[in-house]
Amino acid sequence: MKIYATYNIKGGVGKTTAAVNLAHLSAADGQHTLLWDLDPQGAASFLLRIKPRVKGGGKALIRGTKTLDEAIKGTDFEDLDLLPADFTYRNMDLLLDSAGQNSADRKPTRKIAQLLQPLAA
Repeated sequence: MKIYATYNIKGGVGKTTAAVNLAHLSAADGQHTLLWDLDPQGAASFLLRIKPRVKGGGKALIRGTKTLDEAIKGTDFEDLDLLPADFTYRNMDLLLDSAGQNSADRKPTRKIAQLLQPLAA
């Protein structure tokens, strides 16, 4: 499983457009692809015609009360699925920090990797 992320603190630089286009190209090449729309504004969800969750789904994922499988939505494109945006993602850094019991579990990248691990197969 390969994971790619786009990040920039500045808005309007093409992060969402790049992510959606890379995901589409990956799926068009036959790769099973999941795009996780971590932007609380939900632009990637909008572009792929999936209604974003208004509130609560992100918190449930981080806390482990909801699995990724339950949150993933299919798109109009073969091999491209979406984990829609959620308004709680605006506080994702705080959610990830409070999710672990010890300092090793509190590393955000480790927590996200743990959430994605069941999808590796």
